[in-house]
Amino acid sequence: MPEERILIAEDERIIAEDIKGVLENFGYIVSSIVSSGTDAIRSAQEDSPDLVIMDIMLSGTMDGIEAAKSIHERFNIPIVFLTAYVDENLLKRAKAIKPFGYLLKPFQERELYSTIEIALSKNKKEMALVESEEFSKSLLDNTPNPILVINPDTSIRFVNPSFERLTGFSCQEIIGQKHPYSWWTKEQRERSQRDFMHSFCAEVKDFEQYYQNKNGECFRVLTNFTPVFRNGELKFCLSNWMDITEKMEAEKEKQALQAQLLQMQKMEAIGNLAGGIAHDFNNILSLIIGYTELARDEVSEGSQAWKDLKEVYQAGKRARDLVKHILAFSRQNEQEQKPTHIQPIVKQALKLLRPLLPANIEIRRHITATGMVLADSTQIEQVIINLCTNASQAMRERGGVLELRLEEMVLEGGLSRRLDLPPGTYLALTVHDTGHGIHGAIIDRIFEPYFTTKETGEGTGIGLAVVHGIVKKHGGAITVDSKPDKGATFQVLLPKCEDAEVREEPKEVAPPSGGMERILFVDDEPAIVNMGKRMLEGMNYEVVAITSSIKALEVFRKQQENFDMVITDMTMPKMTGDRLATELLSIRPGIPIILCTGFNERITQEKAKEMGIRKFVMKPLVMAELAEAVREVLDAKC
Repeated sequence: MPEERILIAEDERIIAEDIKGVLENFGYIVSSIVSSGTDAIRSAQEDSPDLVIMDIMLSGTMDGIEAAKSIHERFNIPIVFLTAYVDENLLKRAKAIKPFGYLLKPFQERELYSTIEIALSKNKKEMALVESEEFSKSLLDNTPNPILVINPDTSIRFVNPSFERLTGFSCQEIIGQKHPYSWWTKEQRERSQRDFMHSFCAEVKDFEQYYQNKNGECFRVLTNFTPVFRNGELKFCLSNWMDITEKMEAEKEKQALQAQLLQMQKMEAIGNLAGGIAHDFNNILSLIIGYTELARDEVSEGSQAWKDLKEVYQAGKRARDLVKHILAFSRQNEQEQKPTHIQPIVKQALKLLRPLLPANIEIRRHITATGMVLADSTQIEQVIINLCTNASQAMRERGGVLELRLEEMVLEGGLSRRLDLPPGTYLALTVHDTGHGIHGAIIDRIFEPYFTTKETGEGTGIGLAVVHGIVKKHGGAITVDSKPDKGATFQVLLPKCEDAEVREEPKEVAPPSGGMERILFVDDEPAIVNMGKRMLEGMNYEVVAITSSIKALEVFRKQQENFDMVITDMTMPKMTGDRLATELLSIRPGIPIILCTGFNERITQEKAKEMGIRKFVMKPLVMAELAEAVREVLDAKC
């Protein structure tokens, strides 16, 4: 343990006491603490310390540089300067004193210890250090940090065992090497001799730099360069490293987790926003579709007005499907996988993408497969959109061809083993572009979360990771083939689903007529209440329409036996539809209830059935669907 006596000259008492504690922990003896240059000179004379840690900016008439000059000239005690800021004039004055080291506030304990040890060693053995390296070797061999000594001609003079362990190069391989060094990266090797010598001759603190070990693996260090002069002549440069690779990897992982959390929060916000928009928009679509149907019944079939209204009706249904798509895309919960035709999904995805792609990108589509896969259609669409979006971004500057193919492929033998997929028949979805391609050095990393070569703000780096996760979840595989300037080809393989039942799209039929049942219709939107009443009355039902759930409850209490069914909206002020349903069922158990909603995450179809609600339907309903739902529930009670 060191027992050298050290004088601290620092006018900030808290900092001085902190330095004292650190020094004593390392085994040094603090002879005294002073706050002015005059007191520093007096203490140096009285206590004869082995070293003085001197703050450059001291209180009083004499700053630290003047005090250090007097102490150095009169008592030949080594000085280590301590400062939070140094301009050129101060630095020039400080260097004239020939200090044995500098410490920049704030500093680390290891840095303080290393600086003191080097300063004390330089003071005690300076001449021996120039003439013989035995002392420096015995000192530096026991230092945990990698250290190397570089001669003025840039040749390596000495490295310690820690340096050998970090780089993988032996002492025999390193000593005698000259700039550029074997552990430098390609970027460093391209630096000029002049630039290197400039940094070599200047004192550099805490400079972060990438190097590579003997195996070519990169690591990151915090470097300190300390040039050693004697009589104004550069004798050697001491380079002290601190390996911060693990620290940087931990920080990178932390940043990735923070980015992931932020992305999750953004997705949650998007989902909430989509839900809010969907609720209001579905109410609007209910009015558009519903009143269009009512108006169409008032005009002659085949007339121009009837045809125009039919177009409005079809547009409303497309808008309804689009809202469903947005909601499904924004949801974070697991979606059901079921036998699904891929061809319509490809066509729909391209229809959504075409307006978003630059005009200089040509889309070519080749669909020959006709089978189905067990899949969630929304997630498959997400895969297609992500791959096509990436392809378009690779061609946005020069344009090109975006080709999408869907074909059947039989996997067996070596290819099956290489893709880690069981032998069998697969549907192969291929997305090819003629863009700038992917460099071989990074192609193995493109499916890593948050790995991206795009500029900040152009992408999150999670798109391909999401694609990879979806494909794996569907029991498939994804491959990529690319070369720089030759474009890229992504291929997704999904196991074909054999002998699946195909659900035909419902055809538009006339709504079934009702009997003379009496229905209580509840919605807080007057226009929807009016529309629903007219629709149901047109089906021969007797309807009581109310815009308040509280008032509806009061009416039902008084006339509970007069109603055959209740149709209620979910989202209403003061009392929501599910609460109203609970109250109605407590008054008259078994009353048939249909719960309608534009969007709601608080209640599901399964939960609604558990509550006793007969049917849970999504807005907007077309007249035929409403009639079918009402008839289904009423007939089921019999």
